[in-house]
Amino acid sequence: CNKFVAGFIGSPAMNFIEGHLIRAGSSVTFEGAGVRIELGARVAVKENAQITLGIRPHDVVIGPGVLRGEVLVVEQLGWDGFAHIQCEGGRIVARVHGEMVDRVRAGDVVSMDLPVAKTYFFASDGSTLETPSATPAPPLGSE
Repeated sequence: CNKFVAGFIGSPAMNFIEGHLIRAGSSVTFEGAGVRIELGARVAVKENAQITLGIRPHDVVIGPGVLRGEVLVVEQLGWDGFAHIQCEGGRIVARVHGEMVDRVRAGDVVSMDLPVAKTYFFASDGSTLETPSATPAPPLGSE
């Protein structure tokens, strides 16, 4: 799977955040617009290489986290919904569950966590990067 395919499989589509890697000893950090995530493991790309972080809307957790943004709209779909959130680096879509659907409203400023185990990383050419701490992209048709 590559970034192109990951972008159109699933609904809503995968969120993408452009950024780069920073190394400090054996630790690696992803840094993008308004977000910094400690990966804690070596990644097979050069430091400062431009990469893209991908995360599916159902894996974004609204609550204490590494990214902040303003809710633009919440699509209520019964017990679930999707919040469209404007962040420094662009728009993020996050699934909201249960009672949270009624509590998150347009205009709210929310924090979000992007669990490392649920993230994907793509090189500047769109190919998937394998990282020890990140989940590799699933095979086509497995979602």
